[in-house]
Amino acid sequence: MKKYLEDNPHQDGVHYSDLFEHYVYAVKDKPRRSLAEFLLDYFFKTESGTYRLPASEEEERIKAEGRAKGTNRRIKRYIAYLEKEETIPEKVRPNDVTLAEWIRHCKRSGLYEQGKLLYEKGGLNLDNLPEEVMVNIEEDYQVCVRMLERTKSTS
Repeated sequence: MKKYLEDNPHQDGVHYSDLFEHYVYAVKDKPRRSLAEFLLDYFFKTESGTYRLPASEEEERIKAEGRAKGTNRRIKRYIAYLEKEETIPEKVRPNDVTLAEWIRHCKRSGLYEQGKLLYEKGGLNLDNLPEEVMVNIEEDYQVCVRMLERTKSTS
């Protein structure tokens, strides 16, 4: 990815098809999960739909922390229940603090659709959170909504 972006400085990221082509030919010992499943564990999705490397140490830390905690997988599993409108098992259901952390993670990682869905349908009860956290989550949600609107208007 680094080399591609150095060779193409006018690009803000690498398209999935280019990543997939490299993955197919260069990666010999492939994991069980598909490429699409773990791209967001390592890279950020740009407004144009391409993928980019973390731009700062803070962004690298966010991605590493998410991988260590399995945050993306847990969010994805929970959202699957929400989208299917199935009963969510108690062991999978996050508490309000965890939901707040997940929404913040989605905002910071560029997972704006997931952050919006978690806020709107995830079962978050803001009354159970301290006021400062409540305000932060509202801001995180608004950022997710604005970024989704921005990507729709540029498409």
